[in-house]
Amino acid sequence: MAVSEDVKKRFAEYVKVQALGGRYIDRETEKKILEDGVMRFELGLDDGRQIMLGVASDQGYVFESEAEKRIAEILEDYADNGRIEKRQFNDAVGFYRRFCAFGVSEDEARKRIKKIMIANGWTAKRNGMLGTRRWYNKVEAE
Repeated sequence: MAVSEDVKKRFAEYVKVQALGGRYIDRETEKKILEDGVMRFELGLDDGRQIMLGVASDQGYVFESEAEKRIAEILEDYADNGRIEKRQFNDAVGFYRRFCAFGVSEDEARKRIKKIMIANGWTAKRNGMLGTRRWYNKVEAE
């Protein structure tokens, strides 16, 4: 089913309104936008996502799900035999915060990076003279 230009414009404006608080759009807000696109604007899920990502690209908005995909790719490159060094972990935290337009605190970014590592089966490399993973174990993973 073809989507009319009027519906596309109205949904695009709706996306802009939802992102007024800042450039970073968390997963909950992203889900709400897509649900409203399907229910209120009668868009297909793919059409809604396409319009939403187009608006995000034009306006410089960042979605949490996109930031996590990008950081997972970086971590995959870092993972040496499935292990990531402390320096690489800290670099990934910085990248993640930049991808999220600094809409996420450093502690929250660390938690999310650790979740991504756990989900992909990657572990922390031992660090320091004693060869511990204390730096990694200190990061809370919800």
